[in-house]
Amino acid sequence: MSDCMEAPTAYVFGYGSLIQANSRLRNLKSTQPPVPVRVHGFRRGWITRGRDIGFSCTYLGIVPDRSATTNGVLLAYEPEEIPALDQRESEYRRVPVELGQIELLGDTTAIDLATAEVITYQTLEPREATEKFPLVQSYIDICLQGCLEVDRLLDTADAFASEFLASTDSWSHHWVNDRVFPRSPFRQVPEAHQIDKLLQHRSPAEFASIRIE
Repeated sequence: MSDCMEAPTAYVFGYGSLIQANSRLRNLKSTQPPVPVRVHGFRRGWITRGRDIGFSCTYLGIVPDRSATTNGVLLAYEPEEIPALDQRESEYRRVPVELGQIELLGDTTAIDLATAEVITYQTLEPREATEKFPLVQSYIDICLQGCLEVDRLLDTADAFASEFLASTDSWSHHWVNDRVFPRSPFRQVPEAHQIDKLLQHRSPAEFASIRIE
């Protein structure tokens, strides 16, 4: 055995806003491309409440559930980036992901899971949306734009985005459209029509109840 073994590559499993390139680049500087995966044993839902300061909302989160799967991406990180990630995910607990839970999507040679260490962020106190802490379209747009980026990477139309929606629980009638120009959002969110079509298919009753802010 070599005396100089290669250190495991560290990855964070992103299942919400970290899927989108512009969002994750605020904290992660790696040039390695995202690795699309499906992780077994976690359930994703609208269960993470933002801070009770001013206008707030409910974010995505995950909790352990042996019967559930959650799709997302593995993102390489350096140890010095952990404090910024922890601060970003202050409403969550950093937890390890067992390699046996991870199913690679697309190119199964993209990374060597045998030399990987994976973490993710689990919701500290699951709580569903309320009128004071609604779902907000601006955050949903970021997550689904990220999913559509992955679909372009995999050349899978909107299959990854559709799985994201199907594997996300706790959609709510407490849902606010806070896009900058809610009547014509296409300059700010070019994929708005595609996103809205996917959302309407996934949760028609909740989608119909969205209020404009």
